[in-house]
Amino acid sequence: MLHDLKKSRARRHLSDPAYGFLFEDDDSGSVTVLAGTTDSFEPANAQLTGLAAVRIVGKRMYLSQGLFLNDLAGAVPPHDLATALPALLTLMGGRPLVGYYLSFLLEILDRSVRALIGTELPQTRIDVSALYYEQKSRNFTKEAVDLRFGSILADLGLPERGPATPRNEAISIGMIYLKLHAAP
Repeated sequence: MLHDLKKSRARRHLSDPAYGFLFEDDDSGSVTVLAGTTDSFEPANAQLTGLAAVRIVGKRMYLSQGLFLNDLAGAVPPHDLATALPALLTLMGGRPLVGYYLSFLLEILDRSVRALIGTELPQTRIDVSALYYEQKSRNFTKEAVDLRFGSILADLGLPERGPATPRNEAISIGMIYLKLHAAP
């Protein structure tokens, strides 16, 4: 219900009706995985240094249809993000967004989105760390749940994907999401 109220408010602030598709509910079962790197852990001041978006449809991840902005030497130049933002929004559509500690990334990304369309991203947000915690806490053990990225991958029996680039992290997040949805 709270998500519906936020979505309704965001729709009222939409300045470009061409992006109305972001508000359409997607019942296809597909999601968009987002991963990014920043130059700071303070969302108010952080700039993106890399960004990746990948679509998952059913049990398949479509890397060839992904969007990858990655400049490890420094922040993604504002013109690159501004140029790629319409393609990113089209890739996202109305599908739920999946990530690891997603609220941090979206707080940074929403600054650019607001400048383009007048409002923040309205999609449902799915955090794989929350999904993992929910699954682990069903066991009713007194053990603490380790939510570190590498620990989640190791516990689920998933491989590390090499250097911590947005592309590799998006692939890993997608694998975590798929593994958690396949679990009983």
